[in-house]
Amino acid sequence: MIRTTLYCVLFLTVYALGYAQVKTAISLAELQQSKGISVMIFLKEQCPICQKYAPTFRTLYQRFASDSIRFFGIFPDRTPDTLAIHDYCKEYGLPFPIHIDSTMEWTEYADARITPEVAVIIDGHIVYAGKIDDWFISWGRKKNAPRHHILADILTNLQQGKPIKESRTQAIGCAIAR
Repeated sequence: MIRTTLYCVLFLTVYALGYAQVKTAISLAELQQSKGISVMIFLKEQCPICQKYAPTFRTLYQRFASDSIRFFGIFPDRTPDTLAIHDYCKEYGLPFPIHIDSTMEWTEYADARITPEVAVIIDGHIVYAGKIDDWFISWGRKKNAPRHHILADILTNLQQGKPIKESRTQAIGCAIAR
């Protein structure tokens, strides 16, 4: 009985780690050397603001994901709960590859401090880091709907060959533990 329980726990752990880590299929070094546009979305499965943004993440992915724009969900956590992350991704229908950043290298590269926070990378260089839009005013205070769709506007401008207006904004959400 104990042996069966241990095998089940081991299987679930390996399954969860495999799901969360293999799904990325790219290393940070490969991302930094790659051509094109990448969007890193920093997430925390327990963050209520990340949960509220899930429909926005799906919409952005559906609208912009292509051969030239790739999305990655990054879960920065030195001691991750891989099953909770798997459940979050499944429950909220995240369509993009994910990476559990237990070494914090992706997080440090983007200088991410909050979840949700995004970083837009072009040809290995970060051109924008910050909030997705202006929906949240402060912790616990939000507008009925965002007025400025910052990430969507940036991706539209990049698709059209136009410059982006700002390179950094302050995200509002849950602090990333360093």
